[in-house]
Amino acid sequence: MKICILTPRFPFPENGGDVLRINNIARYLKAQGNELLLVSFYDNKANMEEACKLYDKIFLVRRKRFLSYVNSLIFFICGRPVQCGYYYSMSFLRKFRDVIRAEKPDRFIAHLLRMAPYLEKEDLYALSTVEMTDALSKTYSMTSKAQGGLLKKIVYKFERSLIRKYEDHVIKVFPKVVVVSQADIEFLNKRKQSFSLALHTNGVA
Repeated sequence: MKICILTPRFPFPENGGDVLRINNIARYLKAQGNELLLVSFYDNKANMEEACKLYDKIFLVRRKRFLSYVNSLIFFICGRPVQCGYYYSMSFLRKFRDVIRAEKPDRFIAHLLRMAPYLEKEDLYALSTVEMTDALSKTYSMTSKAQGGLLKKIVYKFERSLIRKYEDHVIKVFPKVVVVSQADIEFLNKRKQSFSLALHTNGVA
């Protein structure tokens, strides 16, 4: 099976929990005999040597910070999470469409909530998994209680609401949404019971 994985940042070097998680999932899928395609943003020089040991084909798009800010504002005005806008790019969408046409993947995985809009744009619901990792609305709820300036608290409040709304939408329209802990499943199910949620803990294949 040919699986296309979308990531918001290039997963090498493995210097954070988010890249370790998606790479461990990729290693598991690779061990099952799947062919892996990676479509990813990058900010600086990409470590292609290590990445090519795991992913069969890699397609990169350089993220432009100015456009990230512009799209963040557009998404906020349209009532969608700012972080999804920050990682939304027409260049990325065009590259993704090129990969779909040329490679014809069998399945798609969006790493983190912020990459789900690309799958929606191409109407790939039935073939896709959203690897959400965490219930971000829970994280934002905890952060909003921390110390900070008034502006920061206001921004977090609005973003938390937008994320909660989008999480509920993603869980409803995608057949499988993966999170890292049972606590996150229980938190998300408090709002609306969903059978699309699946558990994949770190370090467990």
